[in-house]
Amino acid sequence: MPTSAPTVRAFVVVGDGPTRGQTVCDLRGMYMGFPAQDGAHCRVVLATDPRFADEVVDLIASAGDSVIPLDRATSAPSAPPGHRTDRSTESTEDRS
Repeated sequence: MPTSAPTVRAFVVVGDGPTRGQTVCDLRGMYMGFPAQDGAHCRVVLATDPRFADEVVDLIASAGDSVIPLDRATSAPSAPPGHRTDRSTESTEDRS
């Protein structure tokens, strides 16, 4: 249910700088109604119908039991068996 999803040029930045490794989409035409771009190959969803999020949650919830409780305000998932969350008892010896 996207209400705005233009097809634009997209690329991954491989050089140095703050965007290194990020996917960058060319949205320079956004104020001109997204005219066709040569080499455009990526559909970018910029806006959706307000009901979209509720429909996604309903679809996921209907898939079956969840390990993560749907009411996140009252409980949090526990760590998997054998997973340590407290590292304060680790040795400070050199590990090289």
